[in-house]
Formats: sequence, structure tokens, C-alpha cells
Amino acid sequence: MKVAIFGAGTMGSGIAQVFAAKGHTALMYASSTASAQRHKDKLAASLNKKVAKGKMTQEAADDLMSRVLVEEFEAAADADKASIVFSLPHTEGSLSKVLTVLALYDMNMTRIQSMPVIGREWEYRFYIDLTFKDIQRCRQALDAARPLMSDLKVLGLYKDAPTPEI
Repeated sequence: MKVAIFGAGTMGSGIAQVFAAKGHTALMYASSTASAQRHKDKLAASLNKKVAKGKMTQEAADDLMSRVLVEEFEAAADADKASIVFSLPHTEGSLSKVLTVLALYDMNMTRIQSMPVIGREWEYRFYIDLTFKDIQRCRQALDAARPLMSDLKVLGLYKDAPTPEI
């Protein structure tokens, strides 16, 4: 399984470590590849301390680090589903404009949930799952829609599970 972790700080690198230790590929994504690489280097230093104390073998540390990636294309190349969250003000057509842009890039919305933003009257946070055929088109769609949204976060890029037959 491949997992994309958005936010490579202490918590994000810890999550990456847990997934990688279980044999999964973990992508640490930060504001830049350089930032994610710095956090990966900190994780490697932490594992090296465990090796020095005899709590982990060098081979195990190297194996774990080989599954922690910072290049977005490496880990998400076969993704065909994204989960995103963003906020919108309560203005006429704001959600419709975002959904129109996503549709123009061939994004298929499979789930939407809205919740009010606490402390901001009439502002809502939308949680959306999208499926797509091309990761590049997904990135282009999100970049095109970003000016219409506030606080856009990609919660995950992953391979969609097959629909079970009933």
C-alpha cells in the first residue's frame, strides 16, 4: 500500500515511520520537497540513534527509510482517488464554481460533506472525495480551483478500492 502524508513535521514523520515499518510506502509531503527532505533526514537521524543504542539493526533502519519517500510523483503516480478539504465563504455560487472547475478537469466527485467552520459565521468546510484517471489532471484541477477556496488541504492521494459486488 502507498500512503501520502501531508505535513512532514513531527507527527507526519512519525506516521510515515509507522507505515514504513509495516512494509508500506510512505510519502512525506510538506510545503516543498526540500522541507520534506529535511524532515526525512531528521527521521533518519532518529533511527540512527536507535541503531547506536542497539534497539534497531542498521539493515532494519535502512529498509524502513527506503520506503519513506519525499518525491510526490514517486509515491502517488498510480493514485486515482483524492480526499480534499477546503473552506468557502457563504456567497452565491461559491461551491458551484469550485465543482465546475473540478468537473472541467474530469474529476468525479464520489462524496461530499459540509460542516460549519466554528467561529466563522456562515462559512463552511467541505470534505470531498474525487476519482480521476490522471494524477497530473488532478493536480491541475486543484491548482485551478485553489484561488476559489480557502485552506485547501489534500488529505490523501491513493488507489481507489474496487467496488464490491452485492
